[in-house]
Amino acid sequence: MFKQLAIATATASLLIAGHSSAEVIFKVSDQRPDNAARELSTTNGSVSAPAVLPTMTYTITGLDLTSVGGAASETIVYDVLFTQTGGSAVEFNAFGNIAVLGGANAQVDIAETLTATLSLNSTTFTGDIDLGIVFMAAGGNDAIDEWDVIHEGGTESLAGSGPGVNIATFAPSSFVTLDPQSGNGVNFQRFDVQVTATPEPGSLALLGIGGLLVARRRRA
Repeated sequence: MFKQLAIATATASLLIAGHSSAEVIFKVSDQRPDNAARELSTTNGSVSAPAVLPTMTYTITGLDLTSVGGAASETIVYDVLFTQTGGSAVEFNAFGNIAVLGGANAQVDIAETLTATLSLNSTTFTGDIDLGIVFMAAGGNDAIDEWDVIHEGGTESLAGSGPGVNIATFAPSSFVTLDPQSGNGVNFQRFDVQVTATPEPGSLALLGIGGLLVARRRRA
């Protein structure tokens, strides 16, 4: 049985990481997947995440998407589904990280894998929303730990150096899999999700027309 944890909320800095008339791009960082000491942040809007394994639902509010034809306060809700091979379930382990229940060390062991998959739940924005995991941190307790991080773009091979964290960064991927290769197991410690908002084709044309009208008024 999966344990339901309380809602944790963090307030963002309300800064847009990068935008143009064609898109708004920002990131949501989950610095610790556990809900007891969770550190959540976003570069555009405020994020809250009620954590219910195996699915964690993130709600982002107060998004300013006016530059892509949206409103000054939009909402995006997306899910992260965790699935495993081996073991019996997905869990928050004693370290506060996501792991596989049933292994020798309450981590992700060699005979197990752990996958996070993204999906859009709902949004008030009428344009397009694209999601992708772009950063994943995992770590083990021993220098002999080795593991692969598998994503849409390929595979990153990481190795431990004793207690600590190793990271993989990659192009936005709808999923990421932690696959230990040797050692005593590793933890899924944190991840970043990139959100890209783009207008509908008709809205993009209207934005272009609006820009031309502004330019003409300035020339007049």
